[in-house]
Amino acid sequence: MEELLKEFLKENEELEALLVVDEEGIVVYKEVKDELPFDPEEVAVELVNPSNRINELVEDSLGEQGGLEEILVFTKKRLFLVFKLVNETFLVAVARRTPLYGRLRFKLRSRLPQIIKSL
Repeated sequence: MEELLKEFLKENEELEALLVVDEEGIVVYKEVKDELPFDPEEVAVELVNPSNRINELVEDSLGEQGGLEEILVFTKKRLFLVFKLVNETFLVAVARRTPLYGRLRFKLRSRLPQIIKSL
């Protein structure tokens, strides 16, 4: 898993960090490219908490099995992408904000099967 995350960080200039957070809110894998002005682990855990609640909403209230697939959060400087992996495990990507975020999103989504398999 670690090698997969390292490789993906190297391939994508705008990415700053990739983290996998389990169902208990524990960061199980983390790769950070450069020093960030915030703690990426803390941010990842804080993003996963509402993601779990939204997942429950989608499954229970909307009746969609499999629930939540992804969440995008934009700030003035950054983009946070949260992807549901297996059960209550999430991939959190931290990237510099770019108008080409769709390309990064596509690349991440295409790697999800590999990431899930390596869990």
